[in-house]
Amino acid sequence: MKWFNILLVLICVALIGCKSTVPTAPAVPASADPVAPYLGTITTGAHIATGVFLQFGVNDAAERTLLANQIYSAASGVYSLTDGKVPTPEQVAEAVASFHWTGNVGIYAQFSGTIAEIYSAYYPQIVGNPKYAIEVLSALAQGCEQAASAYSTVTQGPQ
Repeated sequence: MKWFNILLVLICVALIGCKSTVPTAPAVPASADPVAPYLGTITTGAHIATGVFLQFGVNDAAERTLLANQIYSAASGVYSLTDGKVPTPEQVAEAVASFHWTGNVGIYAQFSGTIAEIYSAYYPQIVGNPKYAIEVLSALAQGCEQAASAYSTVTQGPQ
């Protein structure tokens, strides 16, 4: 389990590093959307974190399917989280964690914390704008859904 924790931390560090050190990222004018250049990275990060969680964090196939279905539910919650406001990283973690109703609580808490860490890395670019928050949260939800689809019995997302 220790290697799993290390892997999740490395994913977060890599994503935060990509956000802050990518020299090829286009310069963003003050009036442009500050999160748009990073949406692909956010989706990929959520996809990798979810895939690692489901593939390596859960040994039982039935529990993996159950957790994948729960991730679909959490993605629905993330899509609707803004409600005209900009949620904090803690609120994102709580929202994701609230969709876990059975199984290994500790591993799911690590997963929700990892998703919140990805969100918190881009939180400063949101600058209090709900539109930007929706874009970031949608990218997170899409990444989670994409990875969970390999194990889930849910056939479509909430869009």
